[in-house]
Amino acid sequence: MRGYRLPKSSSKLDVVIVAAQYAKRSKQLKLGQAYVRRGPIWGDLTLIDRKQILQRLESKQHVVTGKPAEIPGEFVVFGQVQLDQVNGDQGLHAGDVPEKGDNLGVPLF
Repeated sequence: MRGYRLPKSSSKLDVVIVAAQYAKRSKQLKLGQAYVRRGPIWGDLTLIDRKQILQRLESKQHVVTGKPAEIPGEFVVFGQVQLDQVNGDQGLHAGDVPEKGDNLGVPLF
């Protein structure tokens, strides 16, 4: 849409994960469905794997879980994705309490 600017609340985000798929045995994130910022706009819904998420976290990008809001370019944010060590294992989580394995708290696909 011509002249449409990103809302300020979404301008701080780089990746919004809306759904996840986990490996059966290891309980690690296999794939995620996410919206990825491409400059001043958001791209279409795309698949992103665990390695790409880890690379984005290492490069200090803001990766969150959430869902699209009614306003284009806006998201309802559930939590910020973090990488933590639990009992010697690395785990991605978006909640307050880290668990063993990955748990982003988004719907499965």
